[in-house]
Amino acid sequence: MAEAYYNLGVILDEKRRPQEATHFYQRALKLKPDHAQALSNLGVIYGRMGRLNEAIKLLLCALTVDPEDPITLFNLAVAYEQLAKDAMRNAKHRVQERLLAKAIKTYEKVLEI
Repeated sequence: MAEAYYNLGVILDEKRRPQEATHFYQRALKLKPDHAQALSNLGVIYGRMGRLNEAIKLLLCALTVDPEDPITLFNLAVAYEQLAKDAMRNAKHRVQERLLAKAIKTYEKVLEI
């Protein structure tokens, strides 16, 4: 059943209906909390919505299930990079440097896979 909800989320996300996709990814995760792809896809949607801290948490959870998934690693690096850009806009340069370092380190992990 979790897979069916996940697939509905994928279809809705592809149709650019992120709110509805979020609902089905969450339903899949209620049934199977360690569904790596649902965690990752929900993280990506949250990232697009600007909910970057929540996105990072979900992507990190997905990586605990599948630590070498290059797509999830890439999406995590993108989220770190976006947070760094937000920090730069808010003149938080130390935070920005730390987040950019995390982004680069995560991109490098993708290259190792």
